[in-house]
Amino acid sequence: MAKTLGLPIALILLGISCGPSEGPGPVRALSNFRVEQLPLELPDLWKKSLEMSLANAPSAPLLGPGSKDIVRRALVDVGWIDPASVTVEDSLPEGLRVTFKSRRPLYRVFKQGIAVGVVSHEGVLLPPGLGKGGSESSQMEFLRNPKVPLDADTLIPMPGRKPADPVLSEALRAWPEIQSIEGVSGLDIVRVERQAELWNSETGFWEAAPRDETGIPPPLCFVLGDGREIYWGRSERANDPFGVPLGLKAARLGAVMKKYPDFGPIYRLVLDFPKMRAFDHEGRDLAQIAALEEGNSPGD
Repeated sequence: MAKTLGLPIALILLGISCGPSEGPGPVRALSNFRVEQLPLELPDLWKKSLEMSLANAPSAPLLGPGSKDIVRRALVDVGWIDPASVTVEDSLPEGLRVTFKSRRPLYRVFKQGIAVGVVSHEGVLLPPGLGKGGSESSQMEFLRNPKVPLDADTLIPMPGRKPADPVLSEALRAWPEIQSIEGVSGLDIVRVERQAELWNSETGFWEAAPRDETGIPPPLCFVLGDGREIYWGRSERANDPFGVPLGLKAARLGAVMKKYPDFGPIYRLVLDFPKMRAFDHEGRDLAQIAALEEGNSPGD
């Protein structure tokens, strides 16, 4: 992901006198500003949206009441700016010094196979422009952001607002766990999605998983770069009373990675069953994987 985003950005709002100099000070147009610090990889469209917001803001006396609030509102309305990070202070004689941070991109979200945008770590839909322009390295970093397929009935909001999607909400809660998995195992998780199938122990077959409409977070599947799947289940933050504890899932994954660093014959590794299970590309149960949890070391 774009590593430069999320760094502080500093602006000096300069002033050209547009009115009498007596009183609280000359009227300043917010469109007249100088950038003091800006991440090099900030998308061009994001820069333009900042310029437009400042240009459309009302001019204000530099020392007049409410001038800082006018500036703050102008920046908070920019969809890619983290509103909690905005600070405005005097920087005389030039004008006002404004510092803020951009929202950090996290997931690329898709709906019915079509890319609809990128959400931040807070789940806010970011304005378009990420991955366009900039250096080749920054574009490659952007393409590493995991994908999250949204449910077909999810409404896509305007940039700056949060999509109300159960899969995305659970993926946001699971992000610290994904980071830990990738950091410890070296696995590359490219997609986070709803578990599509349930194992029927009576028939010995996978069946389509029904949609849960009760508000319970959906169990997640982590998809690797080569298409292999980790049935992870719900995040620890989902507080699933019947779920497998995070520590046990991590230990199970560690045991598998020790035996099969490249996942070997495993296509789908199921960590959220009462007992760990694994299946090959044709859906056959790999009994030797379950044996790893029992402390055995069977042959392949």
